[in-house]
Amino acid sequence: MANTNHPILVVGGGLGGASVALALARKGLRVCVLEQAPEFGVIGYGIQLGPNAFHMFDRLGVSGEVLKQSIIPRSLLMLDSVDAGVIARIPTGASFAARFKHPNI
Repeated sequence: MANTNHPILVVGGGLGGASVALALARKGLRVCVLEQAPEFGVIGYGIQLGPNAFHMFDRLGVSGEVLKQSIIPRSLLMLDSVDAGVIARIPTGASFAARFKHPNI
């Protein structure tokens, strides 16, 4: 059995680090997140998450909060890496939601 006097150290407070820290804490384990940034917050980068990410958000109980902070695009674009031309446009409306059960954010 692990020594419970010391917290489990999680290096990095990004999406992965924060998620694993939350999951461990909900199991009753002590966790310490080490993050180099002076505070948690938006750093100017965007991240795209497909519908399958919501399976873990649901397990962590954070889907509603994630959706409150998310933008759901009207469509997904696949662009050519050479000329940036549109290769495919995938609508994310009703048929997308019906098929995947969760949005792309």
